[in-house]
Amino acid sequence: MAASAVPLVVRDGVDTLEPNDSRRTAHGPVKSGESHASYISTIGDQDFFKVTVAKHSRTLTATLSDVPDYCSYDLALYDSSGKQLAYRINKEQKDETITLAHPRAGIYYVLVKQARNCDRYRPYTLRVTIS
Repeated sequence: MAASAVPLVVRDGVDTLEPNDSRRTAHGPVKSGESHASYISTIGDQDFFKVTVAKHSRTLTATLSDVPDYCSYDLALYDSSGKQLAYRINKEQKDETITLAHPRAGIYYVLVKQARNCDRYRPYTLRVTIS
């Protein structure tokens, strides 16, 4: 499947994917292979993305990239009950990836959260793939 980008609309510095600060208000469900550009626009902001995994999937991979200079965003994966399955700390604006092998069918949540600084005008990119 070819990668596709989901258009992001920002009006007056406001991320239109909001509200997505909790599992209940998560953006999605996101489709495998799509890239989602979004913002950590305030201190303490966090963005949840909802992912649906079908039976017989081999992997669920979430990749965080394009973190703005001088910012530090972390990446986490949760199951439908809110149990944290993985957590990656991004200290140097490098791409971060979480891969879950043999995920059970169901709902998962990917979290991007501010660890140090934020940028309301330069987005990060989240890509989720299910194979």
